[in-house]
Amino acid sequence: MKKLISRTGMKEPLKALVSRARQVVLSRSETSAATGRLFFTSGGQFDDEFRALASGQALFPANASRGDRGTNYFLRRAIHRLEKGLIMRPRKPSFAADYILDTVVSLRDSAPTLNQAEQQWAHDVLVEYFGVVEKRGAIAEAAEIFTAVRPQLAVAGSKTPSVPATRAKAQSLPSFDELVSLLQYRKSTRWFKQTTVPRELLAKAINAAALAPTACNRQAYYYWVFDDPTLTQELAKLPMGVSGFGHNIPVLIAVVGRYRAYSHVRDRHLIYIDASLSIMAFVQALETLGLASCTINWPEIPEREKRARDAIPMESDERIIMFIAVGYPDDTGLVPHSPKQPEAVFGRFNLES
Repeated sequence: MKKLISRTGMKEPLKALVSRARQVVLSRSETSAATGRLFFTSGGQFDDEFRALASGQALFPANASRGDRGTNYFLRRAIHRLEKGLIMRPRKPSFAADYILDTVVSLRDSAPTLNQAEQQWAHDVLVEYFGVVEKRGAIAEAAEIFTAVRPQLAVAGSKTPSVPATRAKAQSLPSFDELVSLLQYRKSTRWFKQTTVPRELLAKAINAAALAPTACNRQAYYYWVFDDPTLTQELAKLPMGVSGFGHNIPVLIAVVGRYRAYSHVRDRHLIYIDASLSIMAFVQALETLGLASCTINWPEIPEREKRARDAIPMESDERIIMFIAVGYPDDTGLVPHSPKQPEAVFGRFNLES
């Protein structure tokens, strides 16, 4: 059929017809949600996201009751909500009655699987909370459960408990000009020295990335590091945008989001938002360690999603946010200039048009 279309000179007219039809459907989709759903889902380009999102919704209750990989996303959100209640001005004499019982039950049931830092944080905030609220109804019941579970928690006494406090006084922060210098210095680098990257440096950068803000402190993503040369070269074939330099990547990192952190479909974009905030901190941290990086786009292409799942043993609710190439920069390699937009284009104030 393709050969016939090509021989009869119909290729360009057909392309024009398809383009016009597409524009008509898109125009109608602006005012008709049903038309938009039909147009955008008929090709299956959202299938992997739908499956992962559904899996995350199914896995959320188990994570909230048992935790996994050392964390409990429901508990992290609940403890953060308590923190926000504790810092309110004026602070209510009683708050969180609608979720405090679920919070302490979740802590009790998942404590054996939680990492020590998470247990310490939950313990310290709950001690503070029960010390200031009026204990009536569900709050009183929750206080009794927490009293019973406290001896089972892996916590240590500390002069500085993990509770809300005033901001620390700045000691030796970089100046604005120094920060801008770092941001300007960092360039997307595609040519690396073929030198082993020490894992301790990658761990430092990941720890720095963990300091980035996330919605309700859930941190529903992680950095999957591939530094085996054979594996790295194989996985570098997965993303687009690495043509011509994929063979030169010493370390490839997949940043993976987890939908099980969210009980509501409305939060489905948070894995992308929160992970991206973290990635920005990660790539800047790499520069301070003498390493360079290139963030690699991961577009929504069903065939590549399948290849990625075949190559990387992700869980059913997990999705790749993006890949990052990392290594020591080759001083002889060129980097794009890529000027950025000026403030006049990039920023707006109030109701400016």
